[in-house]
Formats: sequence, structure tokens, C-alpha cells
Amino acid sequence: MEITDSLSGITDDVSDSITRNSNNSNGSFTCPICMNEITDEEQCITECNHHFCRVCIHGWFDRSNVSCPSCRGEINYYINNLEKNHIVKVNLLDRNNPVNVNTEVEVLLNRVRFYHLILSINLLYALYSLYDGIQMNDQIDNYRSLYHNCTDALEEIEEIEQQYDMTSRVIVYFHQEYMNCEFPTYFLNQCIHYFGPVI
Repeated sequence: MEITDSLSGITDDVSDSITRNSNNSNGSFTCPICMNEITDEEQCITECNHHFCRVCIHGWFDRSNVSCPSCRGEINYYINNLEKNHIVKVNLLDRNNPVNVNTEVEVLLNRVRFYHLILSINLLYALYSLYDGIQMNDQIDNYRSLYHNCTDALEEIEEIEQQYDMTSRVIVYFHQEYMNCEFPTYFLNQCIHYFGPVI
């Protein structure tokens, strides 16, 4: 562990000294990647204070690297022409990779299946609601019919009750006597209707 730490420290010192020595007095420096002399306008300084040319560092980032080429520390920004440029890592799927394409197709198929399921449930619910509405209309019609039948029967019962309440006096000959009796008019009408008028 100590050997690794000391080697890491030596590597950083050597890298810093190379960068310092590569800077020329005329405002240009040598990029440690391409070894070309670069002006200050093309110089990029990482947050770990390592210097690279813009072409090399952009090429490094284009290969999905976000670490420093010198110390492998994570780079969140670099400075170029006194402007701070932030690094945003975006994971793009490789369209030429069949595994990624199959994964995307599977995700889309799962979404389509889910939407089919939701649509089927809604369709079944709509059909059930339609069937239930028809059944309820039939029940309402049946109840209306029963209500009218019941109303008619109640009216007949009321007529019969009114006839029971009305009485008529009839003279009856019973045990050799004439008696004056009251009978419900309804029964008298039934008897007259059945037996015919009594003379």
C-alpha cells in the first residue's frame, strides 16, 4: 500500500514537471498526448491542473472518458481561454450493437403490451357497463309494470271496500217472520248477478 502511494506521488511529480518543462517562454506548450506545440488559446487545463490541447482532450472525452489522461482523476470541468467548460456525461446506446437494439425493441414491446392490456380492460369495462345498463333498464321496465299492476289492483280493492261500506236494507222472511236486515251492497249485487232479479 505504501509502495503504491509513493509510486503514485512520484508519477504525479514527474507528470507535473514534464508539463512545466514543456511550456515554452513564447506562450506555447507541448501537449503530453500528441507532443505537439500548442498556443495558449488551444490549451485546456483540467480541474486537477493538467494541461492538454483542445483536440486531444475532446478526443479523450469523445471516447466516453471523463477521467484525466494523466492522473485518472474524474474531470468535472476544464478551463479554455479563461472559460470554464463543464463536462456532462451522456450514455448513448450504440445503435449498431444488436444487444442494445434488442433491449430497445423489448422495452417498446413491453410498453405496447401494457397499453394493449389497459385498452382491453377499458373495452371490457365499457361492454360490462353497456350490459349492466340494459339489465337495469329491463328491471326498471319490470318494476314499472308491477307498479301499474299493483296500482290497478289497489284501485279494485278500494272499489270493493267502498261497496262493503255501503249497505242496503233487505226484508228477509225467516222462521215465519219478516225481518229488516242490512247487507253489504257488494254481496247483494253478486247475488242478483248470479241468481238474477228476485221477483
